[in-house]
Amino acid sequence: MSSHLNSGSTGYINPSFDDLELSAKTLENLLISVGRFDLATIGFDFKEILDIIRAKISVKSTYALFTRNSFKISDSVIYLNDVQFLIEKIVHSQIRNSDYLFFYLLTIGDGLEKLSKKFSIEGDLLNSYLFDFLASEIVEIASDKLMSKLKELLPAGENNLTNRFSPGYCGWNITEQQKLFGLFPKKNIGISLSNSSLMNPVKSVSGIVGCGKEVEFKDYYCDFCNFKDCYKRKLKENQFNG
Repeated sequence: MSSHLNSGSTGYINPSFDDLELSAKTLENLLISVGRFDLATIGFDFKEILDIIRAKISVKSTYALFTRNSFKISDSVIYLNDVQFLIEKIVHSQIRNSDYLFFYLLTIGDGLEKLSKKFSIEGDLLNSYLFDFLASEIVEIASDKLMSKLKELLPAGENNLTNRFSPGYCGWNITEQQKLFGLFPKKNIGISLSNSSLMNPVKSVSGIVGCGKEVEFKDYYCDFCNFKDCYKRKLKENQFNG
């Protein structure tokens, strides 16, 4: 492993807009896939929407890497120095054999969030919802790109990745967010955390991904999770219904 990847090391990865591989057709397919939009009533063509997104987002991310000799995973708890993350069984089942753990933060900024609010104030609820929806999807696309970048930091053969998991999902209590943010400098990438563990800008994510020889990416365990509003559950339901 490279010397700059010592346990506890941190870094920044800022995918460019081109890294996201968005196109007018990508946006159209996203809207069609959820079946909630009448495309004929949208006040913009998809090239215009793409140009707006390009101008409004700024993807920033940071990570903290820990090696196996600096953490222990037992009984659905990650023991990391003097911090204990209570991850529950779904997350534990995937990351328990990890040789490395990446904790991460990512944001696309508040540009699309502000645009959505502007439309809402003006009474244009369709476009308010449209840009809020697309912002949420772009956060997920950016997070997938981040995972690819993290994978490249590890030695070949040791860089299999698990699913990525965030506090508030899969039984991992959202209050654990406070511990996760404690791994990063207070001036991280411009994301602040409220007392109730909500992030600002809203279109931000935090989480953990396990890496190593003996881990693998598996489908999300929606049948075992009681969080009905999870975006992964909704995606699977839309795919099934489609």
